[in-house]
Amino acid sequence: MGAGQDSFSAGFTIDDPENEDILDGGRTENRAWYITNQFRLADPFLFGLDYLHWRTTYKGLEKGIDNRVNLYVLYNF
Repeated sequence: MGAGQDSFSAGFTIDDPENEDILDGGRTENRAWYITNQFRLADPFLFGLDYLHWRTTYKGLEKGIDNRVNLYVLYNF
């Protein structure tokens, strides 16, 4: 990716083990979807912004939801 270029991506991931193998309170499923945007203003700097939405279900407990936003600067040398 050269200077002035923009990169956008999206994805989904899942981990779904056999529930009978999970102990009480253990994770029965993890799901996440995400979108990312990276922009290179000038070499060697890369700026990025990510959004991630996680959902985890547990055996015998309520599900958990997490929303994350990551902002970063990468310097390549």
